[in-house]
Amino acid sequence: MTEETQGNNQIDESQEGIKFNAEQQKFFDKRIGQARTKARELAEAEFKAKVTKATETAERDKLAAEKEWQKLAEMHEARVAELEPYQKEAEIYRELIDNLLAERVSALGNVAKKAIKNLPDSLTSVEKLAWLNDNEELFGQAGRAGQVGQASWTSGVGTPAQKTGKAGKSPRDMGHRRLRM
Repeated sequence: MTEETQGNNQIDESQEGIKFNAEQQKFFDKRIGQARTKARELAEAEFKAKVTKATETAERDKLAAEKEWQKLAEMHEARVAELEPYQKEAEIYRELIDNLLAERVSALGNVAKKAIKNLPDSLTSVEKLAWLNDNEELFGQAGRAGQVGQASWTSGVGTPAQKTGKAGKSPRDMGHRRLRM
């Protein structure tokens, strides 16, 4: 055994020999009880402080996250407000393209109407118009560009070229003042 352990054993042995009378024992029990009560109260206060701090931290984090969501929502609302004017413009363009498609289909005849009905529904009007322009030779003479009195159609998406009026004559030859040189 080392000296420390021997010393501890000696202390233990010496304490065994001490005898307290009832009054002294009562005093020590009271003091020990008070120390335990005080330690318990301190531990409870410390625990409550930790819980309160954790609750406040969690609440702060939650508010910070909510503020981020609020900021994100505000950014989204600003973007929506920015795009709203373009929605009307897009609706006007969609209507224009639908009208161009209807005119193109009616110019090409019933065969074109059937062909358009058989195209997949997932195609947009622009895609249908492009398909018609790319495949107009399938619809015979009615779809050919350059006919007298008919608009010449380009291979672009529904953009008609200038009308020629009479075969072989340009607007310049027909007496338009602006175009004379």
